[in-house]
Amino acid sequence: MTNDKDIDSLLAKYLAEETDSIEENLFDEWLEESDEHQKIWTQSKKIWEDAGCIQGKQSVDVDCAWNKVKTCMFESKKVIQTDAHQLITPLPSKKIVLFKTITRVAASIILLVGLVFLGYQYVESTHLTPTSTTVQLTSNQQLIEKTLPDGTRIRLSKNSTLSYPSRFDGATREVTLVGEAFFDVHHNNTQPFIIHAQSTDIRVLGTSFNVNATNADVQVAVKTGRVQFSNTKQRIILVANETASFSSAS
Repeated sequence: MTNDKDIDSLLAKYLAEETDSIEENLFDEWLEESDEHQKIWTQSKKIWEDAGCIQGKQSVDVDCAWNKVKTCMFESKKVIQTDAHQLITPLPSKKIVLFKTITRVAASIILLVGLVFLGYQYVESTHLTPTSTTVQLTSNQQLIEKTLPDGTRIRLSKNSTLSYPSRFDGATREVTLVGEAFFDVHHNNTQPFIIHAQSTDIRVLGTSFNVNATNADVQVAVKTGRVQFSNTKQRIILVANETASFSSAS
């Protein structure tokens, strides 16, 4: 899907919950194509929700739906511009001295509020918000079943190790596997799940599959859904009941 109009139409229908199964598959495929598509989706969804464009399930004019998102963006900017214009509206010349005094006071207040806000954000990011740590799960001689922080369920085979963060922050959910494990990934359109196994990457939104990285060949066997399997030279898409392998030596 390379036509921008087709992409706009699909995003609008998806936001309005009017897509059929074929369109949902097209949307998932487009979303997995690049990190830029992830950002476009996240921004569009946020604008749609923040602007109050969601009004429940109903028949949707696709062009109107997408224009509504753009209108919300435009009106949001328009309000800011209008307020800024009102702050600098000049008073009559006979009150120029009073106006200058008020302007200086207003500027001081704005500066103070800005400093307080920045200080609050700094405290939030450095002190109040706990930092994510890396958890290493090792099975040794026993099989381990575990639910990750995002709800993804894994079954770690013997003599295998899985490393993952204590919290999945950011645009992706990334883990590292040495050995073999079965994954039942919790679906999240806005935060792809990525498994690093030797020199390969397995990228999904939500599906179930097995990864075997116990030797030079990394093998992926898909049970349900769709998986993107790649190394430095090539990339393939696997669907249910398909299997593929990449050699880490190649």
